[in-house]
Parts: sequence; structure tokens; C-alpha cells
Amino acid sequence: MNIEYACAITILSSIAMWACFRLIERHETTPRANSYMALSQVIAGEGSGFVRFLILRGFPPLIVLIAETSILAKLGASANQCLFCPFVSALIYVLLTYLPSFIHGFTFGEKFLSAILILTYPCIAVFIGVISRYVDFSRFAPSNLQTLIDGIWQTFLVSIVIITFYEMLRNYPDERYIKQDELHDRKVQIVKRELELILCRFKEVIITTCANYDTSPSLLLSILIYEDLNRPQWIRLIENILVRLPGAKLTVGIAQVTSTFPLSDVESIDLASAQLRYTNNLTTTQMIRTIRQYNPSDKYVASILEIKGIVEDTI
Repeated sequence: MNIEYACAITILSSIAMWACFRLIERHETTPRANSYMALSQVIAGEGSGFVRFLILRGFPPLIVLIAETSILAKLGASANQCLFCPFVSALIYVLLTYLPSFIHGFTFGEKFLSAILILTYPCIAVFIGVISRYVDFSRFAPSNLQTLIDGIWQTFLVSIVIITFYEMLRNYPDERYIKQDELHDRKVQIVKRELELILCRFKEVIITTCANYDTSPSLLLSILIYEDLNRPQWIRLIENILVRLPGAKLTVGIAQVTSTFPLSDVESIDLASAQLRYTNNLTTTQMIRTIRQYNPSDKYVASILEIKGIVEDTI
């Protein structure tokens, strides 16, 4: 295959991936490693945003790389060209997008996520190139330009019909009120369940640390419940591995205490109780101020107060 054609396809593929990145970036924010979902979002089963982020950032480049390999194969490119050109396209793409994010990232989590993506895209390109040695990718390429245009128009029209019907049928007012009542009942049930699990595992530790630091038991329990809902045990295990990396500073343990070394759940509870000392007899305003010192997010404060009300009605 002519080297000029191969270079042109490589550059156009990089531009296509970059254009998708810019389009998605306008409407999709990068999920922060220490972000939290509101209690309502947790109960409703909404994701933290990482799955959505990975799909939106991963699917378009994957399609472009497959399309690039298919076109190269259809134009008679060699096996080495089908391997090298997608790799170069992916490399150019990450140099234009995620390398600046890695350089200018403020937190360890942002830099780590960018580094993973910088390594992932070229690896995907190489993987596709290797598969193309055993699978005839030319079958996936459009037979001609008119066929490609017809397919794009058909997809566009079907999407409009689906979106129109979805918008017409969703969220009737009566159903909305019913869902709100169901959501409140589900909040109470899940908070009570989490409360039982935490007391079963850490009751003695909580009683001891609250007595030592004059910490509000209901406040500490509310934080533990909310953190456990947002950071289940498997995520805490990963955090305790990542915090060992040089320069890493993460929130770890069930209480999500900031640390530069691994912490067990019991150790994090003790440190959290120390941070919340003298909170046993605070007014609501003082309590809000204390929660903000633990985490300044408005979403965090509102969720903790909501859980605290359920906990105090239960114990």
C-alpha cells in the first residue's frame, strides 16, 4: 500500500478520535477519584460516573481504530501496516488529549487516571492490529462511500425516533410522586441495614473511640454508613494498594481518612473519631461546620445530615 495513503488514514483517524474527545468533553466531566454520590443517587442505584466515563471515552476511539484497520485491510495494506498505523493514531491521540491532562493534573487520582488511559489506547490499537493478522477486517469496511452515507443517515433517523418516543413516555407526574415515596422508604431500609452491619463489625471500636474523643456516635455512624455506601470494601482494598505508590495521598479505610499509607477500617475509624472530637453536644449549625471540615462538599453535608436523622430515629 502507498505510504502516503497510510499516513493520511493514520492522521484522519487521529483527528476523528480527537474530535470525538472534544465533543464528549463539552458535556461530560472527568469523574474525580474522591467524588461522592448523594444519598438519593446511591439508593437509586446510579453509578459514580466511572462506567459512563469509560464507555464515552473508550467506545468512540475503539470504533475509529477498528474502522481504520478495516479500511487499511480493504486497501491492501500489509500486516505490519495494519499494526503500525492504528498504533501511531492512538499515540497521536493520547499525546493531544491525555498527556496534557497528566501533566497539569492537580491530584494523584487525576494523574493516575490519565496515565492509565495513555497506556490503554495504544495497547488497544496493538491488540486490534494483532487480531487483524488472523481476522479479515476488510469485511467490516464499507463497500463504497454511498453505502457508508446511507448507513449514517439510517442510524440518525432511527435515533431521532427512539429519542422522541422516550421523551414522550417517561416521567408521568403521578409516577414521579410514587417514586419519591418509594425512594424515601428505600433510603430508610438501606441506612438501617448498613447501620446493623457496621455495628455488628465495629460496635466496640465505635463505643471506645467516641468515649475517648467525646465524639457524637450518630455523626460517626452516619459518616461510616455514607462512606461505606460510596466506597465498598473492594474499592478500599484498591485504595490501600494505590496509596503505597510514591507520592500518593488518598482517603483510605471505611472512614475515608486522608493518608499516605494503608489503613485498616479500625484504624480509619479511630482517626476519624479523633477528627470529630468534641461533637457530642453541638448545635445544628456547629454540626454542619464540623461536617464541612471533614468534607466541604454540599452534597456530602446534606447526605450526612439525612442519614444522621435516620440513625437517631433508629438507635
